[in-house]
Formats: sequence, C-alpha cells, structure tokens
Amino acid sequence: MIESHPQSKNKGQAFAMSFTSELRENLPYLAHDLPLSVYTQEFVHATSDMVPIHWHDEIQLTWVISGALEYRVNNKTFHLTPNTLLFVNPHQLHTSKTIDQDTHSLCLNFTNNLFIDYIQTHFINPITQNPSLAYAMLPLQPNQLKKLETFIELDDTPFHHLEVINFIMEIIEQLYPLTKNESKPVNKKELALFYAMIEYIHNHFHEQLTVTAIAKQAFTNKNRCTALFNKYASTSPIKYLNNYRLNQAKDLLLQTSQSVSDISLAVGFNQLSHFIELFRHNYGLSPLKYRTFHSKPIGDDAIEK
Repeated sequence: MIESHPQSKNKGQAFAMSFTSELRENLPYLAHDLPLSVYTQEFVHATSDMVPIHWHDEIQLTWVISGALEYRVNNKTFHLTPNTLLFVNPHQLHTSKTIDQDTHSLCLNFTNNLFIDYIQTHFINPITQNPSLAYAMLPLQPNQLKKLETFIELDDTPFHHLEVINFIMEIIEQLYPLTKNESKPVNKKELALFYAMIEYIHNHFHEQLTVTAIAKQAFTNKNRCTALFNKYASTSPIKYLNNYRLNQAKDLLLQTSQSVSDISLAVGFNQLSHFIELFRHNYGLSPLKYRTFHSKPIGDDAIEK
C-alpha cells in the first residue's frame, strides 16, 4: 500500500517514494554515472503527510525551504527550520513530519563515489565512518541560502550539477571538524533489532499482532521490545502499529471507494468502533468526514455502505 508521503519532484518530475522491505529508501539519481539526487518535497499538514522511518546508503542534506519539520534521527527528535541545514550520515534511521503547517523542503543525497579517491579517503570517510556522527545541524549563511534557492528548480545540465557538487564540498568543509568531537556512538546491535521489528510490522500490520509476536522477530522479550520502540520511535510497539494502520487507512479512504468497515478490516482493526475512535483522535475527523473533506469525488461507488 502507498503511505501518505509528501509530493516529491526530481528534475521537475513527480516521483513516488519507495522503500525496500529492509526500510532502505530508493532514490533517483540525476544521471546513471552521477550518484547524486536533488529533489523537493511538499508536505501537506491537513493530510498528515510524513516520511516514514527509513535509512539510505547515501549521505543526505536537507533544507526546509518554508514551514518546519519535526525530524527524528535514531533516538533524537528536533525541529528543522529554514535557517539550518540537516546532515544525516548513511544507514541512520530517520523520519520526518509537519508540525503545524504545510512545508516545502529540498534534499541533496549523494554517495562517496561522487568524489575522487583522495577526497573520499581524507575528507568523506572520516565523516561517514565516524560512529559518533549520526547527524549534524549546520547554521546557514546568507550566501549558502542563495545557493540552495537555485537548486529548487535545478536545470538538468552538467554545469548546474557541478554547482551542487561545489556546494556539497563547502558543507563537507564545515562537517570535517565535527569528526574530532567525541560522543556516544549509535548502538548498531539495537538498531538491527529495531529494524527487524519495524519490518515485521510493515509486512504484517493487517494481522492480529501482539507485543510478544513483534518481539519474537528480534529474538527478544516484550520488555526490551517496548524499550527499543520508546527509544527509537518515541512510542510503544502497539501505538506504532496502530499509527501505521491508521496511515494506511487514511490513504485507502482517499484513493479507493472501499467502505469504512472494509478499510477497518483491511488494515487490521476487527472492531469498527475502535478504528473510528482512534482515527478521530489522530486526524480530528471521523473516517467518513475525512474522506469527504480531503478527497476529490470518485463517483457514486464512493458512497459508504
């Protein structure tokens, strides 16, 4: 099923966000021989647009053009606003959502192979291989903001691609001193357990799941399962499961003519009244009112049964 993602555009063309079963994001590059992705995202607050928990092989730089995002990287939550650039190292779990308004953002993703071996060895690798550097918030100077603005509608030419690469090199210079800082590294064993449980929920949310069943996928117990969800998702396993189900239901309401009762069953809720109660709590409207308010007419077959 499609999640309620923000609208993403690469080279002026809309594309659908996609993820592997292991939660790795698939990204479109500017060219087959240029491991660089430049794209914008438009979050609509009224429809609770969000980017789900995922990771990627690329380094990511994110700038909020307008609005604000609540970001979570591993177990840290913070707000991202237009005066700051967010750097996220490869293989870090992260997610984002609106706070109280529509938001427009720009993402630059790239791999080490964007640069020659010398640059990789002496500047990129010390950043990407630093276990203490999951992410960093970099204040933006006026000249940097002007450069980023030119990337919003990026001309698909080698010269403009070079401008992006030069900007990235400037950011690498800012990041490099942070490799000397010492902080507690990310616990990779914990993240692997969390990955396994999240993947299980995403693949089996329509079934009747328990905390015990979720914990079993990581060969752990209920207490540790709950602790890991609180640490990396800032919620309990069952609340995460129900929120994921509700997000799936929201898209079915807007994209299909299925009845509310059928959608409730399809996403794993056996009790319609419980589904409606949770949906109203999350989105401020009943499922039917949400469909009426946010969706375009899709014909007479959209009438609820």
